[in-house]
Amino acid sequence: MFEFYARKGKAKMDKILDSILEEYRSETAGKILRTALEMFAVGTPAAVRMRDLAKKAGVNLAAANYHFKTKDALYMEVANIIVRLFQRQYAPYIERFERVKLSRKPKEALELIKDVLSSRIRCESRGNRYTKYIVLILMREELCCGEAFELFLKKLFIPRTRMTSELVEIATKGRISGERAKIAAKLLLGQTHLFSAARLGVKFDLNWKAFGEMEAEKVRELNSEFVDRILR
Repeated sequence: MFEFYARKGKAKMDKILDSILEEYRSETAGKILRTALEMFAVGTPAAVRMRDLAKKAGVNLAAANYHFKTKDALYMEVANIIVRLFQRQYAPYIERFERVKLSRKPKEALELIKDVLSSRIRCESRGNRYTKYIVLILMREELCCGEAFELFLKKLFIPRTRMTSELVEIATKGRISGERAKIAAKLLLGQTHLFSAARLGVKFDLNWKAFGEMEAEKVRELNSEFVDRILR
């Protein structure tokens, strides 16, 4: 089952982003936000100049300033988009989590953990071209406690860890619980997060010509085996 959810989640990433940007009902705002997502990831917010961003987005500076009054406001808007994107992508998993909390079935909890982790291991493709930018922004905020860290912490990091730690407790029938379950959740989530961010190095280390769907599936399958061994 984890393969189905991983592919479904991967395929939807850019579509979800498109749907969020369409809500702004402004092609200009969409162009600015897409460009900002890339430039704020590749460089730090402090290093990005609005003039350069507007030029790359193909809009004039006045239009950029009209839609987003300041660079800080634009960065926080990008951060809010990232939050909304992950909340929508995780919605099916949260629905399943609510059912698992009621059933308390270890097998269902274990499968859901594997599906969530597998959804985080994505292949290189045009279909998820914004993924690396999102990961870079999230990692920088977590490491440096930047402007958007508190937002990510409250809306993404804490809820995700709480869900995973509770699933760990259910999957292990309480063998791993409390603080240890939270540590286990952070380890599981962190490893898949870092692996996806380091795809280029993985590709070279393993002599893979690409990190495509076939290669990503190998990683998902092995990760699933690891989870089985740790939590069963």
